[in-house]
Amino acid sequence: MMGWSPAWRPFAATAALDVAAAVAFLAQPLRRRIVEQRRRRSQRILASSGPVPGSRTDRFVKRHRWLFLEECARLDDAVEPAEVDRARLG
Repeated sequence: MMGWSPAWRPFAATAALDVAAAVAFLAQPLRRRIVEQRRRRSQRILASSGPVPGSRTDRFVKRHRWLFLEECARLDDAVEPAEVDRARLG
């Protein structure tokens, strides 16, 4: 009985890496859609009174802190304080 040729190992490794790269490439639109849904949910949480401790929104914020902080920063950049507020702060 003949064994496998030593050339099959690099071929198998390369084929496995190709398959992994293809899966990662094809999963990108799905990942973008999931991130966009999470971004919209964090915007809704910010538009309401904010996360209530112990609620599902609080768990969402804790689980996705980076996304929630990005949305807080975007909101902070979008809001321009009035002159009266700037004088009081400054």
